[in-house]
Amino acid sequence: MTTPVYRTAVVAGKFLPPHMGHHAMIDFAVSIAKNVIVLLVDGQGEQPPADRRALWTQTIHPAVEVVVAADLCRHGTSPCVPDCSVRWSAWLTAALPVQPDVVVSSESYGLSFAANMGASHLEYDPERACHPVSGTEVRGDLLANWFSLHSIVRAGLHRRVAVVGAESTGTTTLARALAREIRAPIALEAGRISSWVLAARAGGWDKVTWNINDFRRILADQRRLEADASHLGAGQRPGELGPWVVCDTDPLATVGWWERYLGEGSDEALQVARTDLADLYIVTDPVGVDFVQDGLRDGEHLREAMHERFCELVHESGRPLEMVTGSPDERLAMALEALREHERRHPRFVTTDNTPYW
Repeated sequence: MTTPVYRTAVVAGKFLPPHMGHHAMIDFAVSIAKNVIVLLVDGQGEQPPADRRALWTQTIHPAVEVVVAADLCRHGTSPCVPDCSVRWSAWLTAALPVQPDVVVSSESYGLSFAANMGASHLEYDPERACHPVSGTEVRGDLLANWFSLHSIVRAGLHRRVAVVGAESTGTTTLARALAREIRAPIALEAGRISSWVLAARAGGWDKVTWNINDFRRILADQRRLEADASHLGAGQRPGELGPWVVCDTDPLATVGWWERYLGEGSDEALQVARTDLADLYIVTDPVGVDFVQDGLRDGEHLREAMHERFCELVHESGRPLEMVTGSPDERLAMALEALREHERRHPRFVTTDNTPYW
């Protein structure tokens, strides 16, 4: 193992998004310094937001300290100018108890940044020979540069579409068809597995008695299924719409089932569901769909009421809702168009003029 030459190194950037070139540079800094500070710049309105980029970076590099700071540059995506180095060196000197003695960078600003702090400068692969990728290239064509991102970043870039609806309204059929069509992983319904388990242990579905802990477990399991699906998707190239996870129900819909089987609402369940909502909700219309018993269904008489409650929950969440109706093919076509429209309206990457939050 190489003995560190420097006491504290700093690596700075937006990491929008962090890619293999960034990770290699951070690893190099770790190899030459006892302590490494990764300074991640936060511009208002950027996508993905700074907190997600920082969490990805910290997870991938547990030996470093990730520090997030509001942007002081204010020049958009144009190259830094000398005044940037003056502002950043002054901020870093004031913010950190131990001053860096080396700056590692592959950008032109690195030398003046280091000089303003009285630190050395080490240039790392400015020609991108080791990892021929840049943030600009990733933002311009995510699919072409998909495997230039760490698997944790690829998993984190997945969006989620939740297909929800009352019993026997075609939610699972649509979710599976949609996942196939857009080449996306699918997170199926945790509550259905729990129902089979409870029915087996009670001696029959008609003998099951639900309690709060059953639904708490379902909420947690649904989150795990969604995370597992994202990590599964990280290992494969996404379809043309980009990285999505298709969810056959989600924690917000689970709130409706909580109310259905426990007979009362739950602020606790709503709070859990709202911490991480799907990007888009598709609600299946019960009209024109026959009720089919599958061994667990018991709510034919409640289908309309449950449908209305799911629509209400989504509307209250503020997330976009698309209600699909008609034949299975027509429903799939409507769902696909809703996804395409979402992609048009909501770019995955947004750079800004770096307006600070204050």
